Amino acid sequence: MADFMPLAEAITRLSSTIVVAACSNQNEITAPACFPNVIGVRHIENKKLQGTLAYVRNPYDGIETMTYVANGSNSHAAPMISAYVCDYLSQGVNGLEAIKQKLRESALYVDDFADYEFYRNLFLNWENANIPIVAILGETSKNTYIIESLLSNFNNEGYRAVCLSRYISNSTRKLIFNLSWTRAEYLSIKELIGLYYNFTLPDILFYCMDLQDLVTLPQNFQADIIIKSSDAPKEVYDYWNKKYVLNLYENTDSLFCMIKELLGE
Repeated sequence: MADFMPLAEAITRLSSTIVVAACSNQNEITAPACFPNVIGVRHIENKKLQGTLAYVRNPYDGIETMTYVANGSNSHAAPMISAYVCDYLSQGVNGLEAIKQKLRESALYVDDFADYEFYRNLFLNWENANIPIVAILGETSKNTYIIESLLSNFNNEGYRAVCLSRYISNSTRKLIFNLSWTRAEYLSIKELIGLYYNFTLPDILFYCMDLQDLVTLPQNFQADIIIKSSDAPKEVYDYWNKKYVLNLYENTDSLFCMIKELLGE
């Protein structure tokens, strides 16, 4: 995870280069394949895709292109997509978005195969969450700053800290994922959080969402700690009667220390 930021910065500097990269064979979060300015590739077990490709617009995991290769390796699938890209470049097609449009036009399938069961079956092992979870309630600009600071603090100490949010914009490089995924209308919030949890396998998970969303989650996705504003409704205390509740307006270093203390770290 320590490589995420340096790789993101390197990819940004390669602004005139089309980068094609394979995702992990475990289908976990992979830099740089999952970055929005990279064409991510994976192998899938569908022989109809041998020599051609499938394309997913706005995939939750950042991997748009999929193909079939005989040995089932994502790293062998990437050259297949690179060959398509080289062909487009030789035809004078320039720019990442234009290349992605050509890939969509060349695809045997677009979007319709990529449902919840498809993504769940990509994982070699499916895990149920058994980690500390911290929830920040509501939508404010301060929440974004606090989340980014807390993630940075935990990740700098060697944790894999991830945030799932209804409000904060998606940022793979910061390990923030927006739950308003384009295809999320087909999924419950429980299913979507399950996918993101197994995709990122965090050591600590942050939410930024409303109480109404939190109360619908199953027990293994319930928050251990709530960070709330001083004007939070009484229902917060009623529902989280036995939970730890921290004040949103503490400074981020204090929140970081208090969270670690409450978690026994």
